[in-house]
Amino acid sequence: MAQLVAGVDLGAHSVKLVLGSVTMRAVKVVERLEVRLELDAEGNPVEGALGRALEELSRGLSSRPQLVFSALPADAVLLRTVEIPKVASRRADAILRREIEDDLPINLDDAVLDHIDRPVPGRPMLRSLVAVARTEDVREVLDLLDGAKLDPAELGAGASVYSELARISPLLASADPVMIVDMGSRLTDMVIVENGETASMRTVSVGGDDITSVLAQHYRCSFEKAEEYKLLSAWQDMEAVLEPAVQRFVPQIKQTMLAFAARTGRKVTRVLLAGGAGLLPGLPEVLSSALQTPVALLCEELDAEAGETTQTMPFLRATALAWRAISAPAEQRLDLRKGPFVFRGQARATRRRWVRAAVAGLVIVLGWSFYSLARVSSLEAKQARQRQRLGELTELYLGDEITDFNRAEKMMLSARPIRSPMPKADAFDIISEMSRIIPEEIIHDIDLLEIKPGKVQIRGIVDTISARDEIIARLEEYTECVTAISKGKTTKRPKDSRQKYTLDLETECP
Repeated sequence: MAQLVAGVDLGAHSVKLVLGSVTMRAVKVVERLEVRLELDAEGNPVEGALGRALEELSRGLSSRPQLVFSALPADAVLLRTVEIPKVASRRADAILRREIEDDLPINLDDAVLDHIDRPVPGRPMLRSLVAVARTEDVREVLDLLDGAKLDPAELGAGASVYSELARISPLLASADPVMIVDMGSRLTDMVIVENGETASMRTVSVGGDDITSVLAQHYRCSFEKAEEYKLLSAWQDMEAVLEPAVQRFVPQIKQTMLAFAARTGRKVTRVLLAGGAGLLPGLPEVLSSALQTPVALLCEELDAEAGETTQTMPFLRATALAWRAISAPAEQRLDLRKGPFVFRGQARATRRRWVRAAVAGLVIVLGWSFYSLARVSSLEAKQARQRQRLGELTELYLGDEITDFNRAEKMMLSARPIRSPMPKADAFDIISEMSRIIPEEIIHDIDLLEIKPGKVQIRGIVDTISARDEIIARLEEYTECVTAISKGKTTKRPKDSRQKYTLDLETECP
């Protein structure tokens, strides 16, 4: 049975969950759920809204996941980029703490820290992307998730989780830097992905609510009405109205791109929009013109087999979290579930893996033992049959029953060679050879050709005695069969003066 995993996205206005079935190399989405948070008149979540939304989300699940993954909201994570020598990689945690402690508004003794290290091209250095979160923020989120029976195995950091989608996006897996811009309700998260890994991150306090507020002020309508108008109208129709909002978030995106290029020497080649606000009609075209960089929707750059569309785009962060179930090694992703917050199911999961591995090993050993015993038994039976057959053959041909293979071989090698009972040539071979060796110019008639084992008698007629002698000379050359030739009486025929002769041949052919 396939394992079920869940990715839980904690948004400012809603919580989203993607339930997926883990196969060999993919996570197939089974269910998507969203629960809106209770908001006050100013659009902020009321007290306890997040916990209640998570509980409602958990109750709405059709099946319980075996593993859950979530992420700390980006505004609860502090990010820094630090370079350290490669030789100091084993002491990276301690070095990074010293490097950033004077640059943070919090005490690192009350914080959780994790980092991703990437080599700096051409230099013996590592560039570390460091994520830091307050201990109390991590505890609060974990308690809320645990209370809803969604205790996460890992707690990612903001938009860094989008790098997990590199498994279903060749563009994110490429070496070209790609920026993902997730414009949420209150925040805009930006993450740059290279080779399927998070290379840089930034979060700014500008979001879809700012656009809605500008529309509400211009048209003098409620926030809810302005939100509806924002999602239904084309950006080009509202371009003049939204200019103040554009001037708030476009420079932030530009600054992030320029800072990355200055630090690494590589430019962002493409911008991908994620989140619900990314679906604003005409927004990709506006950003592409302002940034002078191609802009598209993230869902359009994912494999068709993933089944993601513009309708499911608001769930992409939760989908990316679910993909952590078959993600890259831990050192290639940020996980703020560290120290006192280490997943308490981790020890049980590790023990279960060791037990399964031990059972599998025992099964393999037992299986191999039974196979070996069966194989040995089969070989012993085969050897017994061969010894029996050897004894029968040696008794027949050597007169002594021998069942030892080495002894039988020695006796066979030392025994006198046995002459083959098959003749070297038969009568037809002899006749054929005689026809071949008698010269064509000799007129030769045969009265009698008698072939017996070891003996051949020829009575023939030739023109002259010299012709007979020529035939004898040629037959003497047939050493393969002829061993001796005896001349018989020669007489002249009265009617034509031809010579009648007789030859007796001794042969080793029958």
